Amino acid sequence: MPWRYQSRGEADFYYVFNSSYQNETIFRSPEDYRKFVGRIRQLSGAGSAVRVVAYSINRNSFHMVLKEDRKGSIADFVHKLSVSYAMYHNSRYKVKGRVFRGPYKELALASDHELLDKIAQLHKMPLLYQSKPEKYLWTSYRSYIRGNSTWLFMEPVIDYFNSVNFAKAIMSYTDSVPLSE
Repeated sequence: MPWRYQSRGEADFYYVFNSSYQNETIFRSPEDYRKFVGRIRQLSGAGSAVRVVAYSINRNSFHMVLKEDRKGSIADFVHKLSVSYAMYHNSRYKVKGRVFRGPYKELALASDHELLDKIAQLHKMPLLYQSKPEKYLWTSYRSYIRGNSTWLFMEPVIDYFNSVNFAKAIMSYTDSVPLSE
């Protein structure tokens, strides 16, 4: 399970991701996506040392930008998320074995530029599946263009743009960033 750090640096923000074992579809229905997002919300709730800045969930992977308030808390967060989803998935689909490929991967985001670019890339991932980002339900993009969320930690992005029209600023920035580097 995902206990190892892959690229631990000195930062408050991290890009975290994992994909399915043997590239299998692990999010097969809207209910699967809802369960996963619900668990993310639950684990990042009041008292958590991890705050979710952005996320994107695809049929065979998850990607998140997280803020770590206490060193080592991301490992616990991702471990609980992965184990609980694996248990749900295996029970629902009556299968046994691994759901995720292995330990999650993590990359420290050391600057505002890296943070904003990674968020934009996450929000553009639906383009890989021929879906417009603003229509795709399983990313945080819609919360960003609405400019509010009850559980996402959007303040660093809102503060950076400090714009009267935050939605337009975030859409423009997202459009300007390439999907992958």
